[in-house]
Amino acid sequence: MNRRLHLAVRVDGAGGPGGFPALERPARTAERGLFDFVLVRGRRSPVPEPVTLLDALAAVTAHTGLAATVDVSGVEPFQLVRRLATLDGLSGGRAGWHPVSGGTSYADTVREVSETDVAVPSTPQGRPVLIVTGESEEQRECAAARADVLVTSYGPVETGRAVYADVKRRLARYGRQPGELRILADAGPAGGVSDGTATGARRSAAELEAFVREGAADGFLLGSGGLEEFVDRVVPLLQERGAFRTAYEGATLRSHLGLGAPAGKG
Repeated sequence: MNRRLHLAVRVDGAGGPGGFPALERPARTAERGLFDFVLVRGRRSPVPEPVTLLDALAAVTAHTGLAATVDVSGVEPFQLVRRLATLDGLSGGRAGWHPVSGGTSYADTVREVSETDVAVPSTPQGRPVLIVTGESEEQRECAAARADVLVTSYGPVETGRAVYADVKRRLARYGRQPGELRILADAGPAGGVSDGTATGARRSAAELEAFVREGAADGFLLGSGGLEEFVDRVVPLLQERGAFRTAYEGATLRSHLGLGAPAGKG
């Protein structure tokens, strides 16, 4: 049986001129395509702007995960934890976050506050999904120690396999199993995966499936350009090949990613 791959989309727009309407359409399209999550990225905006936008997206989506890129410099961890807990509650357990500054110590503090502070309400997921990016030594170790998703670059299969195997091996140092971290390759704009023809879509679906089957990634983070075409053309082909879900099988972002509930307060 083929390994089922994971799909997510990066939407640039937080703080941009399009505002909420520019985010709503790709979020709805991602949900129609059964994507794991939408990652909203924009200017280096501190809390609460990106999370506030996700609060609004929670009202117009029902299944896809909702994650924000957040500049945590100067942001109190408790403030961020409370905002993410609110999002997780509003969305029924679909919250995620991607810190762009602050390093591993900040992520550890957020996790500790989430699990131990009685003033933080219990949420459907226990704590939001943590997404990190990059392939440096520090970023690999951070992913192995504490992340739920690592985003890497998309390139030759051999390179992807080496990074994938290295990071998965590191999980054991922290008492974690390989399935506790999902590695997604950043494959660029969704429209770039297909040349717009049926033949091109079939070839691209096969390439994506092979990248996952060969152990180079668990799935892909796509840019939102050409997303509707990808959902209409490529997703059905992946489904036909048994490489992608045909329906959401759970309610939370963790369930979409195939991750268990985290230890600590739930």
